[in-house]
Amino acid sequence: MESVSNSALEAARAKLAEAEAKRETLLLRHIANGVNIASRTVEIDEGVVIAYGSMYGNTEQMAEAIAAELSAQGIKNIVMHNVSKSNPSYIIADIFKYRGQSHLQQPDLS
Repeated sequence: MESVSNSALEAARAKLAEAEAKRETLLLRHIANGVNIASRTVEIDEGVVIAYGSMYGNTEQMAEAIAAELSAQGIKNIVMHNVSKSNPSYIIADIFKYRGQSHLQQPDLS
């Protein structure tokens, strides 16, 4: 499996910085309007959720390969969900736990 290019990492860093800036602006607006942020703040862990569906096991193998590479890159919290077996509420809870950022990919069946 190939490693991620430096340009892709820089693009990802820029997107993350933009998202964090928007979040900070929103929190500052709430604070300025007198909202008690401490009572509404949820601790967010660093990690990745891999949700996949696999009929014959091929997609599951790919998900496991992605998880292995993420682990090799130093990601410690990796949660995998087979969407045909996991309760959707657990998948959603894990996605929110790990910042709620996701990338959905459907297989190309053509």
